[in-house]
Amino acid sequence: AHAVREMGKLYFFKGDLDRAHHYVTEAVRISAARGDHRFHAAALNNLGGIHYQRGELERALECHREALAIREREHDEAGLAQSHKNIGITYYRLGQMEEAGARLEEALALYRKVVDRRGEAVTLRHLGNLHHYERGDHVAARRYWEASLFLCRELGESAGLSNCLNNLGVLHFQQGHYASSERFYRESL
Repeated sequence: AHAVREMGKLYFFKGDLDRAHHYVTEAVRISAARGDHRFHAAALNNLGGIHYQRGELERALECHREALAIREREHDEAGLAQSHKNIGITYYRLGQMEEAGARLEEALALYRKVVDRRGEAVTLRHLGNLHHYERGDHVAARRYWEASLFLCRELGESAGLSNCLNNLGVLHFQQGHYASSERFYRESL
């Protein structure tokens, strides 16, 4: 089951969602048959990600909710953080901002509890996006993005670092702070 799931992940990252779906669906089936609950939840999480990338958001939500239920029964706090984050991101894309915010805040609390700095940084970026682009709360957005930026620097996470710097550049530009906006944009390159 592990090798099958890894093949699915490989195809996912290569952009071949059909092959990824095939392998990950098989990993879901095998892990369910074996009663390997944590692995089953992880495979469902991957399947949810495939549906999300395909734009099949309701199916993605179903997979993430099923993974969440398993992780709750297993008391898997790290897995719960991931499930809440994925559900929150999916709700965001569905336009359900209150539910997205609640799930992302839950994920953030859990990532901090289990000391997953990478998960925390990603969730902070999503919360910044939600507050900036959907709620117009630029103060909160800046706070989330700056916290994520700090973690990305600490972790050497270049993609997240670039994303945070770009978002802060947008924010400063929109506020008429062109010199600082340019500095953020340049650093994000």
